[in-house]
Amino acid sequence: MQSSMLLVSLLLISTLLLVSVPSAESTLILLLCALRSPLCPFTTTTTTTAAPASGS
Repeated sequence: MQSSMLLVSLLLISTLLLVSVPSAESTLILLLCALRSPLCPFTTTTTTTAAPASGS
């Protein structure tokens, strides 16, 4: 086995292990929300509008 193939295999295995760990999912969600990604489950589709100021 060539060394480059070994490195690619190790990278693939470590990536699969990282994804299979339950805490990796919450880390991914936190990262998506920190980057303001549309994939963040906590972003809302409703927008709030400020009430117009009353001139008294």
